[in-house]
Amino acid sequence: MGTPPPLEALAHAGVPLGERDTNGCTPAHLATTGSWHAAALEALARADSPLGERDAQGRTPAHVAARNGHASVVNALARAGAPLGERNADGRTPTHIAARCGHAAALKTLARAGVSLGEREAHGRTPAHIAAQYGHTAALKTLARAGVSLGEHEAHGRTPAHVAAQVGHAAVVDALAHAGAPLGERDADGLTPAHLAAGNGQVPVLEALARAGVPLGEHDAQGRTPAHVAALNGHAAVADALARAGAPLGERDADGRTPAHWAAGNGHAAALETLARAGMSLGECDDNGRTPAHWAAAKGYAAVLEALD
Repeated sequence: MGTPPPLEALAHAGVPLGERDTNGCTPAHLATTGSWHAAALEALARADSPLGERDAQGRTPAHVAARNGHASVVNALARAGAPLGERNADGRTPTHIAARCGHAAALKTLARAGVSLGEREAHGRTPAHIAAQYGHTAALKTLARAGVSLGEHEAHGRTPAHVAAQVGHAAVVDALAHAGAPLGERDADGLTPAHLAAGNGQVPVLEALARAGVPLGEHDAQGRTPAHVAALNGHAAVADALARAGAPLGERDADGRTPAHWAAGNGHAAALETLARAGMSLGECDDNGRTPAHWAAAKGYAAVLEALD
């Protein structure tokens, strides 16, 4: 009759197959670490070994399979009736983990098994937010094909587009645009993805937003445009990109300050020069009657005063 496979032989011998190691892992956890281990999981299932236990970090075998991107193992767990949507100690489901690691095939398998791909973790982020943060365009496309919204707001009001813009994933912004996701929503501070891109010097993201037809001159809760934010942070290349895209560079914020005021008051001579080349006045007064020169002088920025001269 032949020799039974090792796991089945152990089961027939009455050896328990659900014991934990020092990390709280069961044999099922370890069986999910390799894509070739689907047969081992099936053997464990036949032996009624638990496939949904948690390790010391609150992870089920499905979490481990999702982290490693083993779609065949996820599928084996699904066929065995193992739980696929539990949360770990950080409040994340296997879908969050697969999205974090960019495992599109694992996400697709989870979706086919009926698992929600739009669950929120502790900070209100969905798998789409997480995929956007780490630049995983294939995962985002999988989520979109599964009917998941790519425009949800997390706890601070930010969408996946905000997340991608802040960290500079222009390809993700392109993918979101192609999927019809909103690219101009405001967060709790009134910031759009364009504000976050401008503040972090993400020129390719601003170019992607411009290609998608997103307005680059919106005002945040303090009345600042992306140009204000770029000037405040000294991103001359961003100011130049905004100028090329036709974005307004001379708007006033809630205190009547233009981007030139913010560049001067923070010592950014190169940004001021970029604004001047774009035809912006460097002598406007804010609501207190102060020009950019006043702000530069108050801070002792000699190089800025020379640029204004």
